Amino acid sequence: MSAGNLATKRALGETRTPQLRGHQVAGDSLSKYRPQADLTLESEHTPTHGIADEPKPPGEVEGIYVTRFERIAKRLQKCSRFDRHDYFEVFLLEGGGIHFNDFQSFVIREPTLVFVSPGQVHGWEDAKGLHGVGIRFTQEFFDGNTPPPSPLLKHGFWFPDEVRPALHLPESAASEMAALVVDMEREFMDKSAGFDEALRALLRVLFVRADRLSAGATDRMPHCRSSILVRNFRLALEHHFRTLQAVVDYAKLLKVSADHLGQVIHEQTGHQAGDLIRHRILLEAKRLLAHTEMNISEVAYSLNFQDPAYFSRFFRRLTNLSPGEFREVMMPGSF
Repeated sequence: MSAGNLATKRALGETRTPQLRGHQVAGDSLSKYRPQADLTLESEHTPTHGIADEPKPPGEVEGIYVTRFERIAKRLQKCSRFDRHDYFEVFLLEGGGIHFNDFQSFVIREPTLVFVSPGQVHGWEDAKGLHGVGIRFTQEFFDGNTPPPSPLLKHGFWFPDEVRPALHLPESAASEMAALVVDMEREFMDKSAGFDEALRALLRVLFVRADRLSAGATDRMPHCRSSILVRNFRLALEHHFRTLQAVVDYAKLLKVSADHLGQVIHEQTGHQAGDLIRHRILLEAKRLLAHTEMNISEVAYSLNFQDPAYFSRFFRRLTNLSPGEFREVMMPGSF
């Protein structure tokens, strides 16, 4: 057995492909549309989960969680069929099952990378027939100390408009991706010195290689105006959060009305557009407080707050901590 095939089997496990219950799939069909009313009714009460909801092994680093999909599948039996997350997810899977993501379904048989963006309503069918690894992480973890704009959002499979969030892998690519995932599992479990930086680097390599594969894919998703608007809003927010801090400003930039932008963002992500803006500003404030020696007034002014006292109230309202208290918590030796 080649080293590449061995890595693939370690990451995905020895599996058979069961019959997909209730679905007849012709050829290499990757997706089919479900009746929209079905998912819409369920998504009205769809729970939203944060990465803090995941179990925390000792020594856990904030913002990333790596686990076998088989463990996720067991927990799915006790959960709502559909849910949302406020973090990013990537899965390397094979076996036999279906992933539902925002009104589309993607059949998984051969090794497949599945991407789930924050706010997307997604779920699984025949999850017990799937095997592999799931990686959950926040933008804050991925970016580390990298200054904005975040390199994460340049990848088209996050908040996709035409790139499919389920990428079927040829055999050679499956071996390469599986080797990366095996390394990530090992780094996450061993917690050796610098493991968080190693995980961050491995994620970046994974996404670059996925970009190369998706660029050559001939099957693209049909354009959806709502998805395009959400992606453009996220990209605009990443570039302009320091200077544009109102929904109406982004609406003008994107050439839509503020009401329309707010409605689409809420429908597609489960969050208010204003909340997304505030939390992006908060994320940058946390980074500056944790990783620089700027005083609180300097942090406030750098984020376009004219009054440091107002910045402190803004920060406390979203975190229940003052900026100074947060900085103390984040000091080395505080954990």
